[in-house]
Amino acid sequence: MGGLKAPLLTGNVELTPSIAKLAIDSYLKTISLWNTSLVKKGLQPVSPISPVGSSAYCKSDSPETRYGDVDYLVSFPVEHIDGLSQDQIRKNENEIKRKYEKDLMVFLNQSTEVDKYANADATNKGSPLLTIVKIPNNMHVQVDTIVTFPRYSSKEKPWMPARWTPERGLKGYTIGHLYTSLGNYFNMTIGDRGVTAKTIDEKRVSSRIRKNTKLKTISTNISTFLKDIAKEIAGEKYIENNILTNHSGMNPSNITIYDLAMGIKGVAYTLEDSGISKSASSTLSDILDLYEKGLQKSIEGKLSRGLSNKDYAKLSALNKEVLEAVKIIFN
Repeated sequence: MGGLKAPLLTGNVELTPSIAKLAIDSYLKTISLWNTSLVKKGLQPVSPISPVGSSAYCKSDSPETRYGDVDYLVSFPVEHIDGLSQDQIRKNENEIKRKYEKDLMVFLNQSTEVDKYANADATNKGSPLLTIVKIPNNMHVQVDTIVTFPRYSSKEKPWMPARWTPERGLKGYTIGHLYTSLGNYFNMTIGDRGVTAKTIDEKRVSSRIRKNTKLKTISTNISTFLKDIAKEIAGEKYIENNILTNHSGMNPSNITIYDLAMGIKGVAYTLEDSGISKSASSTLSDILDLYEKGLQKSIEGKLSRGLSNKDYAKLSALNKEVLEAVKIIFN
């Protein structure tokens, strides 16, 4: 379907590759008009990067493909200042996001030209970053803005374009929960701003802890982040296993669950070889358990939000398939 924010407008739209491409075209025209408005105000424009999620493949997918939603990655401008702590950097990024989100809402309310491409009234019922765009034949589609910043989306280190793209043909949550399971096991977050960790007295703590913590960035390089994680944990005792040497991160041009699972396996065996953990197989078993619970929680959540029993059964079968594939790699 075409999005959940305005179901009366988007609920009956089948998100085929051709519809997704039309929606992206209207979205980019909306962003272009907003950028013109930003420049007139003396503000830096935003930088549209690429579609992410399953619709990242809309130009090459078969006409029979159907997407759950359309996501588009957009970089918001943040001034680089040397010497800032990671907490201050994140604070600055969050302030810019709030400032630009507010400006987008004002722009949509005031612009007449943008009415050709976006439904301002529907978009501004909630965050304007969930944009209801207009496409031919009086149809509407929701395009979700995935906000990033320059340090996570450069050509040299394309963290977010890769991290937010699933394996082609699979739902985004199937690989997303594998990242999350790895991060949770080691008290790290592998999300929209690279691999980060909260620390107290330089020791990693749960991301749920808020008081007296400092934020540490471990990696923003999608090609080496698994190796960076292992080095962070092992420190001077680091002895790299050849599995990790061959799977130190993800290939931004070819995202697969296989590569991520092999890399996690490499981390586990590197930590065993380094004397940090007693058993790589035990580490992998625990991560697999977290992954299974995450997959199930994801589809249970979709069911509670109105997913049909038929579609739930399909996703349940998909969960079983990807879980078994990861289990075979881990073993």
